[in-house]
Amino acid sequence: VIVIGVVGGRVIIKCSYTLAETSIKYFCKGICLTESGILIQTQDSENCTEKGRYSIFDFRNGVFAVTIKDLKKSDSGTYWCGVDRVGFHIAVNTISVMTVAYNISLLFGIYITVQCLGLLILTITHCYM
Repeated sequence: VIVIGVVGGRVIIKCSYTLAETSIKYFCKGICLTESGILIQTQDSENCTEKGRYSIFDFRNGVFAVTIKDLKKSDSGTYWCGVDRVGFHIAVNTISVMTVAYNISLLFGIYITVQCLGLLILTITHCYM
């Protein structure tokens, strides 16, 4: 999954899991090998937590969402969504976040292609705004 956000804006990252409704969910940049690598996690009985620029909300239906606000260029990178199972962190999703310095405005009849990491992300051939 690739998420694109604008510097100064926010991104919402949806993570999925199975059979872990009551487990702690966590989110970290890069591989989460220790507790210090966790950017944010749900608390025991709480399904919503906020910490600095990060917030996490567990819908408890197989999906939790992480929001990163006030995006910085340094927020670009690979993140892990995970679930705590009997003291072990299990990665359930890997997400690449790309921040861009500006927003793209689309005008009538414009053709735009956005590429990231060599993969075609978005092609719009006709836009009527």
